[in-house]
Amino acid sequence: METEDRLKIEGLHRKDMKASLERDYETLVSLMDEEVVLILAQGAPQRGKDTVAGNLKAHLEQTEGWRVTEYVHEFEEVEIAGEWAYEWGTYRGTMVPPGAEPIRETGKIMRILKKQTDSSWKVYRSIGVADQP
Repeated sequence: METEDRLKIEGLHRKDMKASLERDYETLVSLMDEEVVLILAQGAPQRGKDTVAGNLKAHLEQTEGWRVTEYVHEFEEVEIAGEWAYEWGTYRGTMVPPGAEPIRETGKIMRILKKQTDSSWKVYRSIGVADQP
């Protein structure tokens, strides 16, 4: 069972990276548990799928026309404990505003995943911290 769960979690990672590159709002939201909490270095914690989805939609609207040329996360540890998993690692990404120089960001990420009733995995808690503000 753990091998199957690891494959599903790796699938979640691939979907996350692909959707981020494509700015695919619907897929990104679908990867979140209803009770997701997102904690970033700036701002208050975002609680609940609707709140996180609304903030993501606003961000995508504010950056309309920008291209994402890179988004990769590399998890150094993924541990599964029954219906829960935790993972931590690093991320890097590059966005290009229209007519401007690329903006690169690197940082650290830690997530708790929750196994769903359909045996898929979704992001339950996530903390992301950029290396430079």
